[in-house]
Amino acid sequence: MPKIDVNRIKAIIREELIREGEEHQSAVDMADASAKLLKALEAFNEKASAKLKADVDEHINILTQTLGRVISSPMNYVDAAKKVVTPAKKVSFKPDTGGLVK
Repeated sequence: MPKIDVNRIKAIIREELIREGEEHQSAVDMADASAKLLKALEAFNEKASAKLKADVDEHINILTQTLGRVISSPMNYVDAAKKVVTPAKKVSFKPDTGGLVK
């Protein structure tokens, strides 16, 4: 049976926390960028002519709705890091006695 030591468990936990932190920062960055784009779209709507608005209104409405969803739930739009899935292994902290009982 494979053995795993405390240092390896700590390393695994550390790696997971780093990955979670990276995903969180990615979500924050995406929400910020979406908010800036939404603000730019609002400014565009204020300055655009009626004819231009008529031509792009449908697309801007869809984009505005999507950006609103990104801002309200950015973690739904983060590309999760690809994780290598390994088969589960039974591990023990007890020394291997080779089947002998001590």
